Amino acid sequence: MKQTTDQLITWFFAASVAAKMHPPEAEANYRDALSKIKGKERSGIASGVKQGVNDLLHMADMWPLEKYEAVEAALSAKGLLSLERMQATLSRKHIAILKRGVIRNEEEYYIVAEMLSDMSSDLSDAQREQLGAMTVNCESKIKPA
Repeated sequence: MKQTTDQLITWFFAASVAAKMHPPEAEANYRDALSKIKGKERSGIASGVKQGVNDLLHMADMWPLEKYEAVEAALSAKGLLSLERMQATLSRKHIAILKRGVIRNEEEYYIVAEMLSDMSSDLSDAQREQLGAMTVNCESKIKPA
């Protein structure tokens, strides 16, 4: 089930507050700031939230068991998707990217880059090579600042 930006914001702050990465008032402050943003500036919000969620999911792999379980409990108490379920969804994204043969956006670029840098991932050599080629192709299309 694809989550809305609003649902991702709720999930991100529930997880990051439980992990003691943000203070409890962080979500309210973020939503207040977000309510003041209009027009084109809002278009990058969804991408930024997705990247924050993806980063948190990658960091969760390195947490001590107690911290991981505390975050899982906090998410469960709020009726939100578990870390495990969100991580499973993230770990399957490369399959869709490989089938499509192209990285569509910045979010996918960073997902692929993270997977390629993780030598413990279950990517085959052929998948790693194909994703690497797609990354190079994507980078060649990025206009320098």
